[in-house]
Amino acid sequence: MKHGVADFRLNGKDEVTESFDIRIRNFFKRWPRAYYFIATIFGPLMFTGISPKKFATRYCTPDLLSVNIGSGPRPLVAGILNLDIVPYKGVSVIADTVRTPFATNSVDVVVCNEVIEHVERPEELAREIARIVTPGGSVYLTMPFLYPFHASPSDFSRWTEPGVALLFSDFTVREKGVRAGPFSALTVLCCYLFATVFSFNSKQLFWILMNVSLFIFFPIKIFDLIVFRFSTAPYAAALTYYVLQKK
Repeated sequence: MKHGVADFRLNGKDEVTESFDIRIRNFFKRWPRAYYFIATIFGPLMFTGISPKKFATRYCTPDLLSVNIGSGPRPLVAGILNLDIVPYKGVSVIADTVRTPFATNSVDVVVCNEVIEHVERPEELAREIARIVTPGGSVYLTMPFLYPFHASPSDFSRWTEPGVALLFSDFTVREKGVRAGPFSALTVLCCYLFATVFSFNSKQLFWILMNVSLFIFFPIKIFDLIVFRFSTAPYAAALTYYVLQKK
């Protein structure tokens, strides 16, 4: 037990290798309300569809065991357990996402929001979620599609809709949609392009310009409010979401 939370980290690793950008973000995450407010307004993504909080409000009732895997510092709703490998304030369980301390078929609801791309072996994460979730239990899953490399601490994969169905073959898809649409993808690509051109191969300058460019290009994302319901929007979406039910 450390800092009032259970610690199930593997191999005694207390530190995660961090890039310059990650150190900046982790510093400001000490004030999660301010961090997420600024990220929502000036970040490159216009969020649409079912949010993690909306899902949690609907599914995470007090009589159910609900876990937010890779939660970060912010609680979604009262009663949900936050699980993360980093001991942020508000994290209930510190554990590797692919080896959680929960018993088989013991968790009723899982939230896994923009986590799977950061897991080195996503198939193991999918198997772990399938192991701990009760039959009939629900999973909320989001992931990037057309979104550039973003290490936290690393970035390994992107998944299409058929790929998600194959990866989570123990589940049926109840709902799916665009979490951030094509104009969000365009916004973030503009930021990356701007930073790449004007950083002149300096990684530290690149990340500084990335954060500055957000304040230039963020209005582009607003057009997603028009197109996110289009049937073809998922083909070029920045992020997609799925609500799954275990068979």
